[in-house]
Amino acid sequence: MAKKSKRLSAKRVIALITAFLFVLSGMPLSSISAQAAVKKPTIAKNATLKVGTSKTIKISKGSYKIVSVKVSSSKKSVATVKASGKAAIKVTGKKAGKATITTRVKAKKGKTSKTFKLTTKVTVKKATKPEPTVDTSKTVNTQDELVAALADSSITQITIGQEATSITIPAGDYSKVDLIVDAPNASITNNGVFKSITIKAIAANTWIEKAKGNRITSENEGRAHIVLGAGASVAAILVSSDSVGGITIEVTGGSVANLTITGTEKVNLVLSGAASVGTVSVEAASKVDIAATGSSTIEKVEVTEKAAGTATDKTVVNVKAEGSAEIKEITTSAANSTTNVTANGSADVAKVAVNGSANASIGGTSNKVTEVDIKGASQDAVVTVTTTTVKIEAAAGTDNEKIINNQSGKALTTEVTQSDGTKKETTTATDTTTPSSDGGSTGGGSTGGGSGSPAVSVASVTISGQAKVGQTLTATLTPSNATNKASYTTFAFYRGTKASEEADIEWADTPIQTGTSSEYKLVAADAGKYIKVTASGTGVTSYTSATPIGPIGNPTVTIADGITNGKVESDANEATVGHTVTLTISGVTEGYSLATLTVTEAGGNTVATTKNSDTEYQFTMPADSVTVSATFEQNGSQTNEITAVKNGQTDITAAFMASTEDEPYDGFDAVSISNLTATAKNGTVGITYAKKNGGSYDSPEANPSGAGTYKVTLSITPNSAAYAAFTPVEKYVTLALAANPITATLEQGDDDVTITEDAAVNAATSMTMAQFDGGNGITWTADNGQPTVKYYAKDQDAETYTTEKQVGQLEEATYKVVGSVEADTTYSAGSLTFFITLSKA
Repeated sequence: MAKKSKRLSAKRVIALITAFLFVLSGMPLSSISAQAAVKKPTIAKNATLKVGTSKTIKISKGSYKIVSVKVSSSKKSVATVKASGKAAIKVTGKKAGKATITTRVKAKKGKTSKTFKLTTKVTVKKATKPEPTVDTSKTVNTQDELVAALADSSITQITIGQEATSITIPAGDYSKVDLIVDAPNASITNNGVFKSITIKAIAANTWIEKAKGNRITSENEGRAHIVLGAGASVAAILVSSDSVGGITIEVTGGSVANLTITGTEKVNLVLSGAASVGTVSVEAASKVDIAATGSSTIEKVEVTEKAAGTATDKTVVNVKAEGSAEIKEITTSAANSTTNVTANGSADVAKVAVNGSANASIGGTSNKVTEVDIKGASQDAVVTVTTTTVKIEAAAGTDNEKIINNQSGKALTTEVTQSDGTKKETTTATDTTTPSSDGGSTGGGSTGGGSGSPAVSVASVTISGQAKVGQTLTATLTPSNATNKASYTTFAFYRGTKASEEADIEWADTPIQTGTSSEYKLVAADAGKYIKVTASGTGVTSYTSATPIGPIGNPTVTIADGITNGKVESDANEATVGHTVTLTISGVTEGYSLATLTVTEAGGNTVATTKNSDTEYQFTMPADSVTVSATFEQNGSQTNEITAVKNGQTDITAAFMASTEDEPYDGFDAVSISNLTATAKNGTVGITYAKKNGGSYDSPEANPSGAGTYKVTLSITPNSAAYAAFTPVEKYVTLALAANPITATLEQGDDDVTITEDAAVNAATSMTMAQFDGGNGITWTADNGQPTVKYYAKDQDAETYTTEKQVGQLEEATYKVVGSVEADTTYSAGSLTFFITLSKA
């Protein structure tokens, strides 16, 4: 224990002596820590950039104040550098490679100045070439133009244009292409699957869908008709148009997953056979008719809050199911709207849910029970029921007697859900009056019809459509269930005249059309007149007249847009049926003449024209509006020459045209084998290659098959009849494989050595083992392909190299290094040999 105490005492003595010495020196102990905390200026040790770009690298001053900065580059051909003030340097890449940037920083701390040498290893990489700009959109007007556009993988948007008439889209996966249809005169059959389909304009009754999985948006301004046959399926249809023309979607055995209506255009959805529709969503104030027949099915019809109408323009949705059709659910939540549901035969409408102030009617002759859910309905909602095959679902506190207008003639079974979740069964009594659920007058009394169903009177009838000869007017009833059988409603259309602008309309006593049809097509005799319609419904003896439409205009004459190299004018913008319309040709470009002149009715029929002279044509105005289109072409038989022959970006027209079989053009020796491209004044160039085989040539092929001499045949299919037939051109070319040079880079510290085929290293180049780093110290590249690299050890007592070594087997010795790349149909073989001496670090 005594010895241990002595050792401890000795340590204390040493500590005291040390402290005493510091006191004598006048240096406080804390200054040691302060000196240790001083930070030197620093900079990033590594940086990477691309050729042609610059990078700013910041200098951290540490604990010093930087006075000046000087910079230099070890390889100015690779990277240049300049100081950017006192806080950073700016490095610019010149070519691919490596360089060391030295930054000398003169800095001051207190009264002491120091110069610090900082280094940054910079790697400059090759610049990425920008992708060439490619026009990815195409407008087509013919079948051939469409097929060519679909075959072009660079095109992502195709527009079927104004001049198209009849188009069949071939089957295929075009899921990267957006299809736009802007063809008011075209009838289209579609077999292809696209990224999207947007219909801006199309002739009436003319879209036939046969593909599976498309998404179609209808923005059509006129009437449209989409037909899905058996086997066809559409993922979604969006109707966004506000056109008065109307659209009919006919599903005859096919399927539609979702139909969404966001425009005010009238929509007519017709299902037949085994057709199926997932969800029909009405999201705008519109008029929608849905008819399901056969064994067709609809999962859900939803009239959303977005479909709210106004007090004067209500949303009306008519849903009719017949045969064995099935509609699983109908929901309506839109204010100022009426949803009229009719189920006949053995059709099944499983559920109708009414929410908010929406109105509805349920009728028909089906014996299938429909659940009518009014738990979400407000007290001002009206639900008219004209059939006994319903079951009312109400909530406690709901005045179902007020909401349900029971016109069935019997008390209706009603199940009321109590606040505690239990259900209580009661009934809803019959009513003796017909409420004005659609804003019309209250109908009265008499009942009629058949099958025990009571009469529902007509509150109002409206007439709509374009007031021009050739167009169709449509009468619409309110409420729509004023006809639970078609034979119960009679429409009568009347023609009227005005003696003056201020005079009242004088109506003829005899209607111009009567019957169950709610449509009337305007004829020549209607021009300048007014049209009204009256309607009776379900045995009610009184009639309600609609506001008339008129005066009816004559059919119009429209000159099509896009006519070039000439002008067509009409002597009338509209004309009476049978009137002779004169068309005048003027402003024709010199060297051009009229090629085609077409007059087409809005319905698609072509109207005959009579030529009076080169500048005047006439036609007789039909009972429909017409569009006049024309094309102008160059006169005479024109020469169709080949104007360019290229390989890649090199124009070789002169040399190619001058070549003969005896002296074949060999300008391709230095480039890879590839197709020639050629252009013509007006036409499509065809190119074939026949390879020389001994004293003859093989059969022509679309592409060259390898190195050799070829007979190249160029032909032209003219795009216009104005060009004469083209005599094919036969020329000869010799094609050789492109060279495939190999380069290698030795990494030796900061100084790289690039070895090329033209400057191979025959004298041994020294490298240390550490720098070689298992083989990664040599970087190999080839123009095309991956090089194979082999290492051969020097034989003892001989200047030969025969023993192959793997990278992991390399030792201190001299080696012959051989890099090679095999030939293919485009590139020749390439190789590179040099020597290295490896030594330990």
